[in-house]
Amino acid sequence: MLPLLIACAPWSLAGPGVIQGIVLEHASGRAMARIAVTLLPVAEADGKVVSAPVSSRTGRSGQFTFSRVPPGLYVIIATHPGYFPASWGQRIPAGRGRPIAVGGDSSFFAEIRMRHRGAITGRVLDENGVGESGVPVVAYHGRLPLRFAGSTRSEEWGRYRIPGLLPGKYWVRSGGHVLLDGSGWLPTFSPGGQFPHNARLIEVSLDTDTGYADVSPEAGRTFGLNGRVSCAFNGAVLVTLSSETGQRFFQTSCGEGFAFSALAPGPHELFAATQTAGASAFLELNLSGDLPGVNLTLVPLPRVVVEVEVGGTKVAATQVPVKLVGRRLNIAEIDPLREIPLGQTALPPGHWEFRAEAPPGYYVADVAAPSQGSQRRKAAEQLNEWYPSWISQTGDSHVSVRLSDKPAILEGQVTENGKPVPGVTVFLWPETLEGRRAAGGFLQMLSDTKGGFYFANLPPGNYRVVASFDILELDADLIEVSKAVKVTAKHESSNPLELRPWTAPF
Repeated sequence: MLPLLIACAPWSLAGPGVIQGIVLEHASGRAMARIAVTLLPVAEADGKVVSAPVSSRTGRSGQFTFSRVPPGLYVIIATHPGYFPASWGQRIPAGRGRPIAVGGDSSFFAEIRMRHRGAITGRVLDENGVGESGVPVVAYHGRLPLRFAGSTRSEEWGRYRIPGLLPGKYWVRSGGHVLLDGSGWLPTFSPGGQFPHNARLIEVSLDTDTGYADVSPEAGRTFGLNGRVSCAFNGAVLVTLSSETGQRFFQTSCGEGFAFSALAPGPHELFAATQTAGASAFLELNLSGDLPGVNLTLVPLPRVVVEVEVGGTKVAATQVPVKLVGRRLNIAEIDPLREIPLGQTALPPGHWEFRAEAPPGYYVADVAAPSQGSQRRKAAEQLNEWYPSWISQTGDSHVSVRLSDKPAILEGQVTENGKPVPGVTVFLWPETLEGRRAAGGFLQMLSDTKGGFYFANLPPGNYRVVASFDILELDADLIEVSKAVKVTAKHESSNPLELRPWTAPF
């Protein structure tokens, strides 16, 4: 086990220290230039931090230096596109780093090794086992509802490679495709089949290409779709067609047409918007044949009214400052997260999901919003850890953020062999779906310099809690593997917990 390096740092000494080091590529051992390195302080027991996080970049030789670092505990994190985040002191590649102690005039050298994100490779094969080029291939996270993780097209010999994947399990699926003789292929999961329950779960690791994820698409008819954009003004319009195997785009103008071909049967969404995004149109479709003559009528973005309630009573947004964030969903992907203004605003129509952050002394009890649309969407919403919503193209949509002023707390200490463990990540997992929606998913924090942790403003209910240097992202499987402690959080009641760090058996 790696040492915490705490005894070497006398906190009573006020002089600053120095942290320097080098970032290497794990696979080659070569120095990595221009890597972002962040020095993250561990909070004191009273919640104070000795400094704000500080960031720098490695030089051409891969080295970095943080000078005049105030005494305290720090975690070093290196990040770079295409690579997995790395920290000094990681025990396993997908784990977290351990803290470094800085005392008066101390100096520490850290070597950090970065690993490439994983990739899935394979071939798209015809009925005779011959590779086919130009076929779209999509990777999904290996759980329902289907969530897009990456995509590509098969190349020469039918080979494909989907890079940039985090460690975990994935499904691979080919998209609709028209062959040279005019016949078609339907979207098919690897190794073959129309549905994910028959698909191969592909395990992705860092610094590794997971191979032989071949797909043999099923034969079937593909369809075409065309139509016209109607507007009360002139201007360019982008039409986006979304399906479970990706997005396709058609640039047109008001009063002009659009067309898509080689479409597989099943659910699709059409979204059209002006370049200024001031007007849009949205339509859900379930293709079972060619669909000509679709009319998309662009109208001004619909009005959305966001209200805040406390204990069933509406209050002014200035009285209880709430932060509401949301993102628009389409079948293929998720739009970037945006903050939603309270009061009146305008949002593009379609499916959305929201989360709210309550101010101190409150917790989010619910985010009530309209919900409708296809049955497929409703089934997916049953598993969604965000609050699902439907923004209608016509009329006002109302979103109500409902708060309670009776939050719960959970607190405790992480110890090992009778000694506090600072800088370890403590994860808090609400057991119910509604609890995870209200809490904004699972919660996490670093234990302070005395191993303490304190979660405030929680929805009362049942939770699982675990502390570990070996977990980066928590999920339901890891909750069971780690034997996370069961605990109930109640209003105005807290029995301090004592946790031991969990060490992964892999």
